[in-house]
Amino acid sequence: MTGSETSATFGIGLAYGWARHQRTPRGLLKSRIDREFSLPYGRVMADLDVAVAGAGFAGIYAVHAFRSAGLTVRAFEAGSGIGGTWFWNRYPGARCDVESKDYSYSFSPELEQDWSWSERYPAQPEVLRYLNHVADRFGLWPDIQLNTRVTAATWDADRAEWTVTTDDGASVTARFFVSAVGCLAWRRSPGPGITPAGGRPAERTSPGCGSG
Repeated sequence: MTGSETSATFGIGLAYGWARHQRTPRGLLKSRIDREFSLPYGRVMADLDVAVAGAGFAGIYAVHAFRSAGLTVRAFEAGSGIGGTWFWNRYPGARCDVESKDYSYSFSPELEQDWSWSERYPAQPEVLRYLNHVADRFGLWPDIQLNTRVTAATWDADRAEWTVTTDDGASVTARFFVSAVGCLAWRRSPGPGITPAGGRPAERTSPGCGSG
């Protein structure tokens, strides 16, 4: 990233942290961002407040947190479903190595009460069901765009906005851009001579942006 890109990403990181750790009334965060962002840039007329690449654990939460704060947000996901690495990885035995009580969202006591894990270390299908349950429960689907891979995100310092381009040739502008593709967004070979059940070469995760 260039210096301006890093600065802009850092700014939304502060906003993201505020949304995550503060139970603020709806619109309070948006008012604060509007006020502080207008000082150096003036009024910014972008399509969205926040554009997010990826709809895995981080992307799903980003949609919920920013929307709850009164910001307009859209997540772009390359897959035909949400879940990120839990959507792409369906090989036999795929499972979480963190206890289910820790590998779940903690922003909603109600969510914690209405979901019961069947195993201490949940398997891939259950993790994916959980993430779909979260999207259903909080009505996140209208702000998640599936089958859409982010191919570029360009910061325009003069206009103080990001232009996010997708693989269908479309583009959208946003005041902030969050990359939620995670650390498992690229294929990795397990090494020479190692094959899974069935004899086909093993690959982990799916490549590219929008698959957080």
